Amino acid sequence: MMKHLPRARRALFAAAGMTLFPLTATASMGNIGTTYGVTPLDVGTAQAMSMFNSGVAATYYNPAYLARDRRGELSVGALTANTDIDARTDFASSFAPNRDGSGVGAGRTEHVLIGMKTDLSDLFSTDRALVLGMMAGVEKYGTEMLGFNAETSDEGQYFRYGAQPLFLNIGVGANLAPGIDVGASVRVTLEADADLVLESTPGGVTSNEQIAVSAKPVLSPIVGLSVHWGEVLGADDSSWLRGVETALTYRKKTASRADIDALAIIPGLINDGLGLSLRTLHAFQPEIYAVGASYGDGALRISAVAELQRWSQLEGEFARDSVRDQADMKFEDVVIPRFGMEYRINPMFSVVSGISYEKSPLDGNESRGVNYFDNDRIVLGVGGGIEFAEVPGFNYPVRLDVAYQYQHLRERKFDLTSDNSSFNPYETVNVDGQAHVFGATLTMTF
Repeated sequence: MMKHLPRARRALFAAAGMTLFPLTATASMGNIGTTYGVTPLDVGTAQAMSMFNSGVAATYYNPAYLARDRRGELSVGALTANTDIDARTDFASSFAPNRDGSGVGAGRTEHVLIGMKTDLSDLFSTDRALVLGMMAGVEKYGTEMLGFNAETSDEGQYFRYGAQPLFLNIGVGANLAPGIDVGASVRVTLEADADLVLESTPGGVTSNEQIAVSAKPVLSPIVGLSVHWGEVLGADDSSWLRGVETALTYRKKTASRADIDALAIIPGLINDGLGLSLRTLHAFQPEIYAVGASYGDGALRISAVAELQRWSQLEGEFARDSVRDQADMKFEDVVIPRFGMEYRINPMFSVVSGISYEKSPLDGNESRGVNYFDNDRIVLGVGGGIEFAEVPGFNYPVRLDVAYQYQHLRERKFDLTSDNSSFNPYETVNVDGQAHVFGATLTMTF
């Protein structure tokens, strides 16, 4: 962080023998739900079937669909993703970093996931479905909830890949009328605050230190509506309308921040204290509107989804960011098409697949000092599940789902700039890459 301070302040901290260490955990602008998918069904269909998933992940994608299946669930799983960004020099000045062919570095996320849902209908005097669901995921297989970094970069850095610490959703779905389900949930994110006051000698010996760190939850709503047209229109069981479903969802934006305030008093040199205030964004999800349609006929079910992501809202967030405000980045809203299918081979086995095309929201090829990379992505997924009706030691059926997703990052050119360079852009690079995502979930249905 020290390089982001004004030069005069950096000199005073250095004279006091004080060093400001940067945060080390790689972070990204996103979450596993929007970047990869939560459960294997989401990963394997490139999120095309997510709005029609009655499992615990419905709390994020479409809470209304919780009401479609009253059965309880308890699930545990893992998701891991590795991303390799390759930057090849097209033009370089003497200030440009020495690239050894190893790329920018792999963005990595490793989540442990746990979820549950249960029917609450018996608590009320109604026969309408009312189902509660919860889904939680924690980075580094459960050991990290709030690790991140925020920095400028001379080599360039990825925009949407890296650690995505906390994923937590809680919601309910209810049957409003025959064929019509509604639902609401909240996504919980954390914002961190840190305050530091200390005295120091010019040699760097500190005393009278006072530090306070806190993290507070921030709640963002998600609402959904599902319509099962066969039931709404009273079609008989043989009618094709029985297989037609549509859904609408809205997810409010989330902007997780860290606020850091420090005051250093150096008697005889800075008696009034030298203040440092840093405000930075460590995760962001845009406002999302999605509409989808699904058709099922026996063993085969297909779906199509159009998703509007309002990334233009990020411009205002970065304008208030102490680390990245100088970059003057522009973002555009994007529409993402998704197509997926699920085929049930028999009562025991099923397979899924999907594809999506995700245009980059980063407008332009330069972000001064920050040097973000972001590419258009073609996402392909495949997965499958096996259900065991009887498992020794268990009283209920158990299902194992696995999925793999490949993300192809299309080549894009970027100009790298820095306030420390007298010649800008000091390098032009061609950037592409790929991401490999693996997910597995074990679910007990009761």
